[in-house]
Amino acid sequence: MFDAITVGDRVEIKSPKNPSVVFLSKIVDILDVKTRAISMYRPILSGVAMSLRTDETYELTVFTNQNIIRFECVFEGYLKEELNYFVVMKIANTGFKIQRREFFRFTCMLAMKFSIIEDVNSAAAKLLQQSGYAEKYDGIVRDIGGGGIRFITSKDLDLDHHLQCTIMLGSSTMMVKGRLLEKQYMPKSSLKFQYRVLFLDLAPTTQEEIVNYIFAEQRRQRKMNYIPN
Repeated sequence: MFDAITVGDRVEIKSPKNPSVVFLSKIVDILDVKTRAISMYRPILSGVAMSLRTDETYELTVFTNQNIIRFECVFEGYLKEELNYFVVMKIANTGFKIQRREFFRFTCMLAMKFSIIEDVNSAAAKLLQQSGYAEKYDGIVRDIGGGGIRFITSKDLDLDHHLQCTIMLGSSTMMVKGRLLEKQYMPKSSLKFQYRVLFLDLAPTTQEEIVNYIFAEQRRQRKMNYIPN
């Protein structure tokens, strides 16, 4: 599957030691087909570069034109070209395709409420969340997919927060747990913070509900925009 990788492909990379934190990059060059070495921009999350180690194996997800392929890779070092530094990674396995529904995003405007899970491993904290005693905040979902959401809110959150989200998905209400991945400050907006959230412990039936909602909304929009000859 290495042959499917091309220059310009978008990638996501994360460490198995911290799988909920995803850094973004893009492939710059295929350095060596035989050793399966590639170069890419330094992975970034919220303006912070990823710290890479040569003694650690990373999970690399490559978004090609046709497929999404997940590899294991190792950090080989940095490559300097003129004034730029690029990251050199060596693909360590054959890779495997994953379903696009995990990453697909659908632009929307959905009402949501969320609360902060203070201790994600505490049974008492989970019970308080489920009982509705935790303080709730308003937000608007701007896009949604089988793996997460992007939403805006006036609430300033730390990136290490876990959230319990209640989302109005059409005529039904969906409750999901998520981990903040990315934060953007928008000073000119009335809702000044935008976040990207990774769903955690998402049941297959809930993911299927999200995907079915997206497909139904796409069909509805196409029907509304259809102009007969």
